[in-house]
Amino acid sequence: MDLQELFRSCRTGDLEKLRYLVEEREVMVNVRDKWDSTPLYYACLCGHYDVVEYLLNLGAKCQANTFDGERCLYSALNPEIKQLLLDVKMVSSNLIRRDPYQEFLRKQARCDHSLHKLFESGEHSDFTFRLQGKKNLHLHRCVLMARSAFFREKFYGAWRYKDSIAMRNEHVNPVAFEALMRYVYTGGLELPIQFKDDLIMIARQCKVTSLLEKMEICCRKTRLFESTKPGTCVTNIVIEPSPDCSELKENFYQLAFQAMRQTEESDQAADMTSFYDVIFELDSSRFQCHQAFFCLKSEYFRTLLHSPLVRRESKIGACDSIKLGQFSDSVFKYIITHVYCEDVKLDVETVDDVLMVANFCLLPGLKRQCGLFMAQHLDTQNVCAALRAARLFQLHRLENQCYKFMADHLEEIIDECSFREMVVEDAQSLRYREDCDSIEVIDSIRYNLTFATLDEASEKFSLIDVLLDELNLNA
Repeated sequence: MDLQELFRSCRTGDLEKLRYLVEEREVMVNVRDKWDSTPLYYACLCGHYDVVEYLLNLGAKCQANTFDGERCLYSALNPEIKQLLLDVKMVSSNLIRRDPYQEFLRKQARCDHSLHKLFESGEHSDFTFRLQGKKNLHLHRCVLMARSAFFREKFYGAWRYKDSIAMRNEHVNPVAFEALMRYVYTGGLELPIQFKDDLIMIARQCKVTSLLEKMEICCRKTRLFESTKPGTCVTNIVIEPSPDCSELKENFYQLAFQAMRQTEESDQAADMTSFYDVIFELDSSRFQCHQAFFCLKSEYFRTLLHSPLVRRESKIGACDSIKLGQFSDSVFKYIITHVYCEDVKLDVETVDDVLMVANFCLLPGLKRQCGLFMAQHLDTQNVCAALRAARLFQLHRLENQCYKFMADHLEEIIDECSFREMVVEDAQSLRYREDCDSIEVIDSIRYNLTFATLDEASEKFSLIDVLLDELNLNA
């Protein structure tokens, strides 16, 4: 429903609705409908300059000489929009607003020249491809194995004890190979069209079948566009990750699954096929993990793993073993799943514990997921507790949804002790309270009631007035 509203807002020029969907509902702007059209395309086609400008500032893709860029330029309704598109040269691979998971994976690796900021970190890399032209790609075995059957076979076999490979084969184009590695890490790539055949050959050899399918679709789409739009010339191929990064998450869940397997403490070899480099020890479990994922996802784990002040319990093989006595096994499994593949399946029994640990471990993405889950399971018995959690952990979206729920169900919660206690607490939170000072929860409920029908709002305003009289408060 949100996506339908997004496209409708771009067609009609409803900037206020578009802002709400993007900033409050967190809808991504680089999505496509069943006609393979983007929100920016519709805004250009319908001539809404302010909407086009807003989308470009958020990172909507429109690079010249790509399919999306040429399509937007060709469809622009007026010269002002066309000039705006031409002026915004930075709109392409370096998005201003990225999916958090895609951005995390993008930082997993680094090339020597930091091309397109694709391979930025290189931390904890354990394998290097030495390309022609003295360029090195510092990568991670676990990522390559999770994404490609070819690399999995190589690291099980011929490359098992190697930490680098020189790509001397003249048929392996370094530009195409780097683009392939970019795709392996992020699910997307950008490549000059003259290297298309080289990329297809390397992808076929490395058994990256999903890329072959996407390349075929992309090339077909480009040929069709050029044949129907005289004067246009597409010189770059751009493949976008799926909006939900489902393929990446499915592949990297293999690493999470391996990490959560139970291993015996006496197992010194400990199945090196996953190439883990840290072991987290809890009360009754040991989890074999990869520092690259944990350090890049969480400043807490970065400090834990890098600080010389943190005591390592032991060495198991070549791995540090770190004791985490403050976490339960069940909650830490949620942390592992989130670190590797972002999405977690929460439940009402554990969401409070997961939220506290996510806040402790500095995992804002997991905090946000907990907030979304709690918002979807609000009822008259838990809404006050959810509001307290939202305030404590600064989950503003959950906080607003709690106020809306309270406004919608005011008759049911008006006599609840927990609600009345919250009203009194908010009234007492002002140090030097005046007779008519505001009460946050009451003000927020009143604000949400302004969107109700006149009769409904009037009735509920009366209920609030009665409550305040009973509590001897004025707001």
